[in-house]
Amino acid sequence: DYLNFRVALSWSLAHSPTVGLRLAAELWRYFFTRGSFIEGQRWLEVALATPEAEKDVARVRALNGLGVMFWATGNLERALELQNSSFALAREIDDVWGMAAAEGDRAIVEFMNGGDANQARKSTMDALKKFRALGDRASEGLTLIALGSIAQSKRNLVQAAVHFQEAL
Repeated sequence: DYLNFRVALSWSLAHSPTVGLRLAAELWRYFFTRGSFIEGQRWLEVALATPEAEKDVARVRALNGLGVMFWATGNLERALELQNSSFALAREIDDVWGMAAAEGDRAIVEFMNGGDANQARKSTMDALKKFRALGDRASEGLTLIALGSIAQSKRNLVQAAVHFQEAL
């Protein structure tokens, strides 16, 4: 699959940049779960740089994914910039999922960068409510893990365990 994804991304970005953007926006989690953060960044940056990149859901997802990739490599400042861009575009096009994803990811990045745990918890809870309203169980689970991590960092191990258990 890995080689096929690379070939599909390379071809689509060269021949149909709009399709390439959509493909990169959908595949970033594949690269993330494999630990291929730098390669994922590269594909997303190329996709987002295409002149045909419109203000649409694929662009929101690609910005969000690129922000996550930068978070994973420790560049929290760039990650926050990208999540802010993702959130702003999602709001502009009324993409509720995109707003929830960027809000939750932005809260985690700010928290990791020394931000207030209570504010991170509040923002992450807001994202959780949106994912639940959308019926997105996968994103709900990831958000619960984030809430568990925030609680754990505050040494609230009972609350952390509740969030982690609910995420299963």
